[in-house]
Amino acid sequence: MGKDSIMQEDFFIQFVLQKYPELPHDFHFSSTSFFGLQKKCFEAFQHLSLECKKVLGYSLQILSGKRSFERQKLIWNEKILGLRPIEDEKGQVFPLNFFSSSHELIFTILRWSAFPSLSRHHWGSDLDILPDIPGPKRLILEDWTEGAYQDLHAFLEEKLRDFGFFRPYIKTKSEGIAPEPWHLSFKDIATQWENIITYDLVMKFLETPQAQNPPILLWKEIRPLMPSIFSKYFLLAP
Repeated sequence: MGKDSIMQEDFFIQFVLQKYPELPHDFHFSSTSFFGLQKKCFEAFQHLSLECKKVLGYSLQILSGKRSFERQKLIWNEKILGLRPIEDEKGQVFPLNFFSSSHELIFTILRWSAFPSLSRHHWGSDLDILPDIPGPKRLILEDWTEGAYQDLHAFLEEKLRDFGFFRPYIKTKSEGIAPEPWHLSFKDIATQWENIITYDLVMKFLETPQAQNPPILLWKEIRPLMPSIFSKYFLLAP
């Protein structure tokens, strides 16, 4: 699968690039894994991983790279239907009958999963990482703050900017996306995409037939909430 395949399968990227063709869109697949990151981002990650190997004795692995709008919509819909777990920051799973309303369900999901079209993973500039070591692969906040990944947390705090990355969700608003110390963003590319993703652009896309086929579940309930979702779950904390 190559660049053309990614473009054909991601209606959101096509929609944005039709309006802003100057945006970087050199989506890249490595020879062994298809994380879909843009080439400069992937190469910078490889250098960061080598530095981690020198300092900490292990390389880094990518758990999630580029994620299409269609993939993000599938994740969203499966969580709404109870086909994919909805977890808290300690990895505890909420049963669907825990939620007293669709509003509560929506905002609980948003704490850990971006709404389709608002995920930074769409841009090929963002990735979720863990140490490439034996053991379970889980993204749990306390592993980074007081557990096995404290050394990696400190390493990234010191070295990340040297390789062009930052962590957009290391400090978050009290309402909004939860802290994600494992989430890296390649600044040179991500900033260009972030600057053109406006509320109006997103809403125009979400009203297209392509965006709603298959439909985003609970869209009628979500639509009037979109100004709040955009400001609290997309715009970064100052």
